[in-house]
Amino acid sequence: MAIKAFKKTKYPPMALLVIGFTLIVIGDTILGDVFSFLEAEVLEIIEESIEVAGFIVLILAVKRS
Repeated sequence: MAIKAFKKTKYPPMALLVIGFTLIVIGDTILGDVFSFLEAEVLEIIEESIEVAGFIVLILAVKRS
């Protein structure tokens, strides 16, 4: 939905929302499968770091809007 809204409006904070949501989804779902060969602790750190980065980008999007 955020991608459609960005395409229609070209509003820069909307692009940040797209990036933030993407990082959260990637960190939560995809990276767990891609890096399944790593130890559980290392994998958890990587996933959480990507999710935190996504939330930071979302906060920036809200502050800029």
